[in-house]
Amino acid sequence: MRARTRTHIHTQCGDKLYVANAGDSRGVLCRGSTAVPLSEDHKPASERERSRIIAAGGFLSEIGGVCRVNGNLNLSRAIGDLKYKSSTELPAKDQVFVLNCLHQRSKRRSNRR
Repeated sequence: MRARTRTHIHTQCGDKLYVANAGDSRGVLCRGSTAVPLSEDHKPASERERSRIIAAGGFLSEIGGVCRVNGNLNLSRAIGDLKYKSSTELPAKDQVFVLNCLHQRSKRRSNRR
């Protein structure tokens, strides 16, 4: 599997806003004329991500002016890219997932499909 994606998720519960992101997605709260960052990009060039990658045994290289993880990825956190994952704690048969459907596709298919 060569798929990968990035994501930004937020949910509001009462007067609290919870935000999570992976990859180079970004959340920004607009309040009047002020933009308030809600997340930080996960880019390998940042010192925090660089330190984390190296501590985990990865390496960084610059290719075409872009900092890349292990000579490939231009972002330091993502969903997918299974060749970079080492956890085998949850076998595929035991995994649980939630499926979000786009309107056009869900009209033509049953929940089971």
